[in-house]
Amino acid sequence: MDNRTENPDIYLYNLIENVEWPLAAGTELDMYPDIRNDVVVWMHLEEEFDAWAIRTLDIPTVNRTQLVRGLSVPSRPSISEETLAWGDLPIAAFGWDVQKKPLYSTEAREAIPPRGDQMNPDAGGTLAVYQDNQNGDWDVYMWSGQTRKPVFSGPGDQTRPTTDGNLIVWQDNRNGNWDLYSYDPATGKVTQLTSDPSDQARPHLRDGILVWQDDREGDWDIRARDLSTGKEMEIFTGPGDQTDPRTGNDKIVWVDDRKGDKDVYMYEIYRD
Repeated sequence: MDNRTENPDIYLYNLIENVEWPLAAGTELDMYPDIRNDVVVWMHLEEEFDAWAIRTLDIPTVNRTQLVRGLSVPSRPSISEETLAWGDLPIAAFGWDVQKKPLYSTEAREAIPPRGDQMNPDAGGTLAVYQDNQNGDWDVYMWSGQTRKPVFSGPGDQTRPTTDGNLIVWQDNRNGNWDLYSYDPATGKVTQLTSDPSDQARPHLRDGILVWQDDREGDWDIRARDLSTGKEMEIFTGPGDQTDPRTGNDKIVWVDDRKGDKDVYMYEIYRD
């Protein structure tokens, strides 16, 4: 997301040709992009209806499609190869609601959504994960097909879940600071991934690589772990704050304010 025109726009960057492309730039409001392989989704304000819509672009074909419309507020959508997940606040008194659907088709929606707030969805494969406070604090839930169920509902808050469809990771403050935990849906095993007394937050998991922001050096830096080997990597520890990391296809990107404003940086992973 880019505010060079003084309103939020969406740009793409071609890493092969080193070319920047304005995907949705102009006087309209376009926010919160997510990308998986060659497909991009984002939130677009339909001013004539005073409502938000989720749009998508297939990059090779330059085919644009509107997937969802009539949303009350903008929030970051999430896509996998098969699934779209998003949040909305249709009635403020009832709280935030998370929904999902197959990426390019439809499925039946629940007549009565869960009580409480559901926020921060992430899609992987046919699975969606999100945080839910129906029990009084924040817990992590998974949603596959028509079934929602808790991943972990113990002490403290469990927030910002992420999944690649095979493993679920979240940030957890049960020990007084933010650590990262994982859950394997195939085995039911919960594993503590970090235990440093500082905070590890905003995890993102794709293609066996887990990234997060980490303040063990006094400000926010970026670290990663190759889950196939258990090897932890120091991606960047320098001046300023490096936040909101995302990963996919052996690349890591993040927001970086080392120069005073917020820019986007990238790191390429070379696996042994």
